[in-house]
Amino acid sequence: MTATKTKTILVAALAALTLSTSIAEERWQIFTGDGPVTAYRVDPAQKWFLSSPPRSKGDKRLEAVYDFSYERDSKGVNILYPIDGARVQIKLNEAARLRSYSIECLSSELIKAAGYDRMSVDVEGGSLAIKSHMNGKQKIDKKKNVSPAVLDMQCMNQTLQAMLQSGIAASFKTDVHIQGGDVYRMKFELMESSDPLLLSAKYDYPDAFKQAIKPGRSYRVYVLSLEPPAALVFPHRFYFVYDTQRDHSFCAYWGGKPDEAEFQARLFSEEGR
Repeated sequence: MTATKTKTILVAALAALTLSTSIAEERWQIFTGDGPVTAYRVDPAQKWFLSSPPRSKGDKRLEAVYDFSYERDSKGVNILYPIDGARVQIKLNEAARLRSYSIECLSSELIKAAGYDRMSVDVEGGSLAIKSHMNGKQKIDKKKNVSPAVLDMQCMNQTLQAMLQSGIAASFKTDVHIQGGDVYRMKFELMESSDPLLLSAKYDYPDAFKQAIKPGRSYRVYVLSLEPPAALVFPHRFYFVYDTQRDHSFCAYWGGKPDEAEFQARLFSEEGR
């Protein structure tokens, strides 16, 4: 091989590498929420089935159908929904990364279990501002410094949907804010399946949940698990399901301890919306 030909190949390889790196950096900006993102797409109104674990021993599981509303503003998307005696509002940026999360507990049972009647998490630069109140008195007021790459469990379903819709489809590891400022290293394993419920036999799936996740379609599933040493204490996984035939729309979630698992499934109409 001549020197000229070798140089031509090296230049071409370098150009390809530069282009690949540029694309990777652009997608990483989407991932960290720092870049221009237009790929995140959501339906304005959705209906969901939710099954939550009993709050007291001997009680039955709490099952209901909820309406989720999505509204866009100049900064991103606002999500509103009632859930188990509470009102939740989540504000996301255009990369489906958390701007703020707030929950207002409406039932005395939930207030007693949570230890507050209002709680909020606001993203302020490189930190999370976490506050909670009870009867108008502030109980918690703290800040947690976090990396821009930290994801938030409260909006994980939307963040992963935005990534898939932006062409980011890969397994990875990153830090995740769980709740109250606690951040853990987690593994995100991407799988493909035509019957996601077969990925784990540890759970007793509710009938309505099984009926909503129809086998035979094309799904992508992100399976999340804690990295050691936290995994030694909590070895359970979390499953986020996306329907590739519906623009990677988020359609189901379950996970955690099998006897304390929560199950969510989107109820699509016959038209597929």
